[in-house]
Formats: sequence, structure tokens, C-alpha cells
Amino acid sequence: MRYDTPITLCRTVPGAYDPATGDYAPDTAEETVVWASVSATRAETMRLLYGELRQGSLTAHVPHHLDAVFDRVRVGSRLYAVDSRRRLRTKESLVLSEVQGG
Repeated sequence: MRYDTPITLCRTVPGAYDPATGDYAPDTAEETVVWASVSATRAETMRLLYGELRQGSLTAHVPHHLDAVFDRVRVGSRLYAVDSRRRLRTKESLVLSEVQGG
């Protein structure tokens, strides 16, 4: 398996409350880049997970365990939500579905 695609693990951190002004600070984004083997999700896996076939679903295999906390995954310029996450003995597998917007 070739881990040749960089994927970005994205996390949005909400801004802290400032009691002096009564406002919240702007949200900040934390990003971590890891290398993964990315492929299209098999039809059998989509039927088991979603009950139907979906366009824009990917499977990403990472050669190690992911300890980072993240909300979304960016592959290239597209943003994905994590639908399934399996932690195997030495690696981790993610099933991703495309989301609109950012």
C-alpha cells in the first residue's frame, strides 16, 4: 500500500469569551497534515455503512494511529466528514464522505 497522498486533519477551535468586552474571540483553525493511501470506497462497504451507494465517498488508510482530534478531513481542495473510523493494530482506516462548503 502506497501512502502517497497528503490529507489534512482540520479542527475548528471556538473563540474564548472575553468578559471585558462581552464578545467572543474569533474561531481558530488547527490543521495537521499526514500521509495516507486514498482510494474510492467499495460498493459493498457503502451498502453496509450507508444502505445505499453514494458519490464522493473515499477510504483513507493512515500507516499509524491518529491521536489528533479533528472535525473534518481535507483531501486536495475538497472537504470530507468522517463516517467511519477503524483503529487497527498498526494503522487506522477512515471512510469519508464529501461535504459542501467549509
